[in-house]
Amino acid sequence: MHLNDVKEVDGVWAIDINDFTPDKRVKTKETSIRRIPLHPKLVELGFLEYCDSLRAAGFKRVFPELTYSSSDARYGKEPIRKMSAMLETLGMPRNGEKVFHCLRHNANNALIRVPMSDLPYADENLRRYIRYKLMGHALPDGDVNQAHYTKTTMIEMSSLISGVNYDLPEVESFNVLFGLTAVRAALGRKKGLRRGIEDMGPFVSTSK
Repeated sequence: MHLNDVKEVDGVWAIDINDFTPDKRVKTKETSIRRIPLHPKLVELGFLEYCDSLRAAGFKRVFPELTYSSSDARYGKEPIRKMSAMLETLGMPRNGEKVFHCLRHNANNALIRVPMSDLPYADENLRRYIRYKLMGHALPDGDVNQAHYTKTTMIEMSSLISGVNYDLPEVESFNVLFGLTAVRAALGRKKGLRRGIEDMGPFVSTSK
């Protein structure tokens, strides 16, 4: 995700999922390319300020410390490995049941459970249509949503996103300075020609 993919659309801060640059790849163009409103809690905790600080520091991506991989995981290879190691330290068996992709399932389940009162104007079909658009799911052939709904607004999608509540303890706002320091430290730990460099796709050495 590039920093310029974090943008305001129709008055709503959102993430633009696209394949406009060579280092990006989407699963299915018809459904994967979309804009997802930011949850207000992310904005409250300083995500936009952090993106601004990364831009000011000359970075191009939201997670500049990640290394591009030629595998299907692309930039996700290292986060997947780190998360698996963390779950193992928490005593969770590594048997394929609790994996990185569970985060996506969890988000889908949370959207299903948003109270009807958060979208009082929406019938169940519209709510389902919005959820499918947010998740990048294709509507089943013959689904009533295809006949009655052809698009949804950013405000409608934001209403559903904003209704997601995990009832977790309050956390401190993100420390932007600490985040920048951690990014630079991570880049400094890279090996060889990648050391100190933000990957922007397949690595090509510029040395002679």
